Formats: sequence, C-alpha cells, structure tokens
Amino acid sequence: MAAYYEAEELRAKLEALHQLDYPSDSLQVIVVSDGNPELISVAEEAYPAVEAILMPERGGKPRGFNTAMARASGEVIVLTDANNVLDPGCVRAAVRHFGDPSIAAVAGTPGETGSAYDVYESVLQRLESRSGSVAGMSGGLCAIRRDKLPPLEDYANEDLWLLCHLVREGGRVIHDPEVRSREPMLDPAKEYRRRSRLGAGRMVLLAELAGLPGGYRWRLISHKVGRLVLPFSLLVALVTSIMLVRRPRYAALAGLQILAYGLGALSLAGARPPGPVGRIAQASGQFLLGNLGVARGVLQGARGGQTHLWQPTRR
Repeated sequence: MAAYYEAEELRAKLEALHQLDYPSDSLQVIVVSDGNPELISVAEEAYPAVEAILMPERGGKPRGFNTAMARASGEVIVLTDANNVLDPGCVRAAVRHFGDPSIAAVAGTPGETGSAYDVYESVLQRLESRSGSVAGMSGGLCAIRRDKLPPLEDYANEDLWLLCHLVREGGRVIHDPEVRSREPMLDPAKEYRRRSRLGAGRMVLLAELAGLPGGYRWRLISHKVGRLVLPFSLLVALVTSIMLVRRPRYAALAGLQILAYGLGALSLAGARPPGPVGRIAQASGQFLLGNLGVARGVLQGARGGQTHLWQPTRR
C-alpha cells in the first residue's frame, strides 16, 4: 500500500491485518510513504513485521506501488489503499481464484459503508465476471499475478490503465464480492472532488481502448465511457421535458425528474426523511452528486488539467 497523509487510517488498517485469515509466514506487508516520514513510525508501531519504505519526494500512488513491487517476493500482489480496513477473509478469498491460469487479477470492493453505488457496482461486476472480464477494478483493493503486473504508469486512474493492460495481454479479470474492505463514506464535498478526479482520469485514458478485444471494448465503453456522457444526457432530458411540459406525458416526466433531484439535493443538504422515502432520497443524492462530479471531471479532463498526484479528499 502507498500512503501520503493517512496516519490514523494507516494505523487502523495495519492493526486490522493481525486478524487476517491467512498464514502470516506467507504474507509480506509493504508500506510506501510518499514523502511523509511520520508514516514510517506509524506503520512500524502498528505492524512490526511491516517493510516500510520512505520515498524522499512525493511521486504519487503509481510510483509508490512500483517502489513496493520492487521489494515484493510473492506470486500474488494485493494492491490496497491506506484508508480501507480489509475484511479478515478477503486475501484468502482472492488468492483461491489463481488456481485458474486464465485469471490475471481479482477485483475487490473497497466498500464505503452505506453506499448504494457500491452495491450496484458489485452486482454489475458479478454479472460481468460470468462472461469474461469486469469493466472496472478499484486500485483500493485488487489482487494480481506478480508475473502479469507491469510497472504502473503515472495516471490518476492507474487502476483503469492496469485493467486495460491485463485484458489486452490476454488475462481475465473477475470480481469476487468476498474480497472486500470497509471505509466510511465521504462527506458530499469530498465525494464530489473524488468523482471529479475519476471522471477526468477516464477522459485521459480514452486512448487505452485501442487494442482491446472488440467485445470487451464495447463493455468498457458502456460501463466507463458511457458514464462520462450520462450527466450531460440527463441535463438534456430535463431541459427538453420542461420545454415540452404542456404535453401531459412530458409534464409527468419533468415532474418525476424534478422530484428525484429535489429529494437528492435535500439528502445532500442533510435533510433526509425517515423510512423508504429517506432511502430513496439518499440514493438520489448519491446519484446526483456522482453525476455532478463526473461532469466537472469531463470538462477538466478535456482541458488536460488532471494530475496523477492524488489529493487528500478525506481531510
């Protein structure tokens, strides 16, 4: 794992590793501190067997992972963030799949508590796994064959770049819902920044579609690229429905859209009704916030204004 500022999160993450259902003599834990000396002592106190490496200057998550991989000796590499606590059985659940030589990687679920989006994404990836490779893999938790893992490039969405590389090289990437971890949900402002960064990163990586198998390319376009268009399509749908409001059908559609976005805005503002309406409002709020963030990211990516250095969204 690579870390930059997450002292308390890293401590909790490493302390939880003592509970992993995996033989400790077969487990190598490497932490790379991206220019922050404080994290070295934090890591060594929380997990004495850790190999803690300090990068003298900040270089970003991909370079941190590359530094760690130069020291890794295992046949399977688990890439994970510093702020999500692994479930005790997640490593064992991931490793069991590598008995199948066609599988290059197993995508896990970082698992924000209470996120309807994560539930939807997990269901979608389970269905994708039945017919080939998933179209999304989070760098927050994934397991990869060491001999299939290339040096990571300096992209903000290094996980999407890596996914494309593995599939292009003929490997299969699947999802296992038991490979999961836990992390608290971000507040709306931080989640908005995170979605913006992901949207901009996808724009930068559109060139990675070249050379992918035809069927998988369309899966990736539908799953990832289609989401870049969705915010603008939703805006067009709302505006045209309002313009045609004199027709009863379009008046009803306009009313439903305004109601959904209104409930979402109330939820994001903290005014969430109880019961089923509250759950609908929460899901609508996450949907609204995600699309606003993606729209900003698309515009930012189109201008080329995206860096591979991640920003501390959890502060």
